[in-house]
Amino acid sequence: MVKNSVTDIQIYHNPGLIDLIKTAFFNGLTGFGYKFKQYYVSSHLEHKEPELTIPIVALGATAVSNLSIVVWIITDSDMMIQVLCSAL
Repeated sequence: MVKNSVTDIQIYHNPGLIDLIKTAFFNGLTGFGYKFKQYYVSSHLEHKEPELTIPIVALGATAVSNLSIVVWIITDSDMMIQVLCSAL
């Protein structure tokens, strides 16, 4: 990725986020994403390929964000102890 490229500002192009959305919503023909396939339309006049809806991308981004926080808490042993003690 080139610094200051279009990809830098389009964080939804992150490979991890794309893989998460594929796995969570499109993992088989009975997946949640396939059930509502008719709602994925193009917002671009020249490109007709279907696009994901904003809520699906937002849910994926939220999952990545929450995972980052959990990993941070687990890897910071002092923080983990404080969280566990406050839960008691």
